[in-house]
Amino acid sequence: MTNRTIILSFILAVFAIGCEGMGENTKKGAVVGTLIGAGTGAVIGHQTGHTGEGAAIGGAVGVLSGGLVGSAIDKTAASSQPVGEKITLSDIVLLSKNKVGDAVIINKIKSTGSVFKLSSQEITILKNEGVSDAVINTMLDSGAGK
Repeated sequence: MTNRTIILSFILAVFAIGCEGMGENTKKGAVVGTLIGAGTGAVIGHQTGHTGEGAAIGGAVGVLSGGLVGSAIDKTAASSQPVGEKITLSDIVLLSKNKVGDAVIINKIKSTGSVFKLSSQEITILKNEGVSDAVINTMLDSGAGK
């Protein structure tokens, strides 16, 4: 078995094993990195009479660097997702009764990605419990089109 075959087998094995738990951008980055790296490595390797080895080394470097860049993008995307426990109607009533400001309650609704599809009866209950129009409107907006 030549060094080229060993290197290519290693790359394929690592790529096949790792794909299951990778994010989409990590996968795309690894594939694009492999293609660009292998192409560049083949061109450089051809200059020294080692096209195959250059392609294999370039592909290995490409899969790693492309995967790392894609992984960083996946992590950034994941961190920008709303985090925290969804806020409930009871939470909103409790916050309002405890004189927590509208801006804080609205921020909590938005930052947790909470979605409300309020019925007329729920709106009436919220109003009777002292929840402001601004908070109720934010709750209604959260469920619009979802």
